[in-house]
Amino acid sequence: MILKECEIENLRCFERVSVRLGRFNVVLGANNSGKSNLLEALHRVLNPWTDPEKIGYTREDFFDPEKPIRINLTLGSADPQDHAAFTDWFETLEGEEVVRIRFECRYNPEEEMSTGSLYFAKHDNQDEKPSYRQRNYVCIFLRKAGVNPLEEMRTTSRTWLGKMLRSIDISSRKDEITKSLSQAADTLGEIPDIRDLESRISTHLDKVIPLERDGFKFTVSSLEPDRILRGIQVYVRTRGSQSRFHVERQGLGTQDSLLTSMFRVYVDHAMRQGCPILAIEEPEAHLHPHIQRTLRSENSRSPTQTILTTHSPFFIQGMDPAQIIILRNIGGKATASQLAEDDFTPQDRSRFEKYFDVGRSEVFFSNAALLVEGPTETGAFPPLSARVVEGGEPCDFDKHSISVLGEEGAGTMPLLSGLLSKFRIPHIAVLDTHPGDTDQQRKLAELSKTCQKVIQLDSDFEGTVASQCPISPLLFTLSELLDPKDWPNLQSDWQSAAGTYLTRDHIEQIEIRPEQEAEARKVVAKWLRKRKGHLAGRLLASNLQEADIPTKLREAITETQRLALSR
Repeated sequence: MILKECEIENLRCFERVSVRLGRFNVVLGANNSGKSNLLEALHRVLNPWTDPEKIGYTREDFFDPEKPIRINLTLGSADPQDHAAFTDWFETLEGEEVVRIRFECRYNPEEEMSTGSLYFAKHDNQDEKPSYRQRNYVCIFLRKAGVNPLEEMRTTSRTWLGKMLRSIDISSRKDEITKSLSQAADTLGEIPDIRDLESRISTHLDKVIPLERDGFKFTVSSLEPDRILRGIQVYVRTRGSQSRFHVERQGLGTQDSLLTSMFRVYVDHAMRQGCPILAIEEPEAHLHPHIQRTLRSENSRSPTQTILTTHSPFFIQGMDPAQIIILRNIGGKATASQLAEDDFTPQDRSRFEKYFDVGRSEVFFSNAALLVEGPTETGAFPPLSARVVEGGEPCDFDKHSISVLGEEGAGTMPLLSGLLSKFRIPHIAVLDTHPGDTDQQRKLAELSKTCQKVIQLDSDFEGTVASQCPISPLLFTLSELLDPKDWPNLQSDWQSAAGTYLTRDHIEQIEIRPEQEAEARKVVAKWLRKRKGHLAGRLLASNLQEADIPTKLREAITETQRLALSR
């Protein structure tokens, strides 16, 4: 079975939210957007070791205490064994065989407690409850964020490791293990300082509690057969290390990775048959980018249905956007955004997978986005935003969670705008003007359908800044960008246009006659176009002051900030 859809009503920040699920799902959202609430709701309902009637939601858990909490789950069949487990409960909806399960919980204000019921929704009869076997067949395992790895690697009856070890039978080798441990204990006792310490403690203890000879001993582990497994310790030798070290001496990243691995093995161990669902909260903690990408790849390739939450763009780079769910909390109510099955063609989705590297993937975490055409703009707008002051504060894109996306190939901008609209990410587009571009009007018309605002420049970005910004900061930018071999060519072009000799050391003192300024600015535009790129944009922004920023670029910054603040 696979969980295909989950609808939650009246639970915490969920007034009513529905999400569709596939084999691999990544849930995004700011803090308090409902990510943990979603995973916990699924875990409470699909955990066979909990009694639905005693789940114990409090009054504060109800969005409206006068209404019941409802969690509707739709399960699809992926295996003939599913029919054997749920023979009587399959029904056909929209041409597909599914099983619907509903959890309902009502709050009793007089008793100040809630009572719940889990039942099949086929006949809407609360007496038709899933059996323990059926609940165990589709079971969710939750790996919460913030769990102490060292606590989970203890061998108690409550930990994943402890539960796995307790199912292992060591009786066939018990005598050998006991003998080896006894020999180790005897060797320990041969150390003079250990023997002296044992003797002194034994002498004092014998005065209170009479002891046999050698009645007090230090040992390396429990010698009782039933307790041997409880004394197991975890040691790890990472590649490049000279020896194994106890898990306590490993870094947090290694500890967390080991905990996730134990979680995956525990799920396989606990579910010898049936359809487990993995729910993993923020697995990126303490992991460097390469391991984050590796962990994402491992999870996405797993045949086990997986739902994970994350704040890391490394977990969604190169993903099919159809696997992404974005939760937002607006005015105390959570909303969910995701693509419908028929949104975009397979070719477009494949194009998105190639486009969204780790830098561009941050847009899925943003409050608003600014779409631009070239790499220079992607580098320039973020630092320029920090220069623009609106309402007494800088329009800092990072502070307001605003991303800048550059077009990649002809026709990409309308496609990106359509994708952002589906995920309800408000955005503005800055469109260049290219003389003779017959496709300009079509592009403008397409963007106007999905984009909150389109700002059309009088030229391309380089031409706009070259014609409207002070000359000196533009020349400073070129002096930092150009290779030494290219500088003489710029000098030659400048001298032909402006009639003066250009040197790096005297840019601030340069003067241009009014009748030569237009030609000089054309030279600047030409060389900025020759050195397009993210670095060029950052250098340009670093050399400009707020008063230098062209009006339409400033408008793009302030309007995008307004969209972000309106969320």
